[in-house]
Amino acid sequence: MVVIAHFLDIDWKLHKRIINFCSITSHKGEDIGRVLEQCLRAWDINKVFTITVGNASANDQAVFYMKGRLRNMNTLSFDGDFLHIRCACHIINLIVKDGIKELQSGIDAIWHCVKFIRSSSSRLDKFREFSVLEHLNKNANVPLDVITRWNSTYLILAASLKYEKVFDRMGDEDVQFRHYFEETDTKGRKRTGPPVEADWRNAQALVHFLKKFYETTLKLSAWKSVTANLQFKEMIGLQTEIDKKANDDSDEVLQRVAVGMKAKFNKYWGSFETMNQIMVIANVLDPRWKLQYHKAAF
Repeated sequence: MVVIAHFLDIDWKLHKRIINFCSITSHKGEDIGRVLEQCLRAWDINKVFTITVGNASANDQAVFYMKGRLRNMNTLSFDGDFLHIRCACHIINLIVKDGIKELQSGIDAIWHCVKFIRSSSSRLDKFREFSVLEHLNKNANVPLDVITRWNSTYLILAASLKYEKVFDRMGDEDVQFRHYFEETDTKGRKRTGPPVEADWRNAQALVHFLKKFYETTLKLSAWKSVTANLQFKEMIGLQTEIDKKANDDSDEVLQRVAVGMKAKFNKYWGSFETMNQIMVIANVLDPRWKLQYHKAAF
């Protein structure tokens, strides 16, 4: 477990430091809390305003454990009501993953196309030959995604859409490409794909919808600048995007995606009571907004 401390120095300058790499032998919440407590004691840190962790239930228990220890030290602000902050980027990851389940089959079909051309240099060269025939980049390429990061799925879809005609042409003219989708696994199941017209159109609409989520993830992942003041504003922006699509009858597929996202969004940020309200204060302290944004948001 990596422990990172954010703190202000005597000149009110923000710092971020990795203070320890802790070995975790048990994933029980109290055990994680004890390891964190030992790390803080080693640095003689007894004043902690917030603890930011991912959304695993063990982390909830770890923060609860630390709340008790800090309360005993008489250094707990607001009796620990705002001690626990859930990682915003992790929540966005969960929201998007729940939503895109509706389009998983089409996403898998496109993913297999990319997997095919990235599995060997000869296949990539063949893909580039077809790209030239379609008057596109002779150095065409599409990155593979990282399975644990939804934003890399967004990038692979955005990149693949540029070469939709190339993949369609490969389906017509490349025998090896067609055979790839006829191969079966140990259970006799064929690979999903190749993508049909509906898959490409759904991917196009999804990429447009997810652009806001991708941009928010980048903003909140910044590490050389303050981000606490951004979370509430970005959260309201995401909520607005989800509500628009959830109430839009013109695209039933994206509407179902948005409804799935909305359920997960509401679990963590659906009301003033469920979110960590210190994020509102952080936004008020941003001199560009002060109280004006909150008048509109609430």
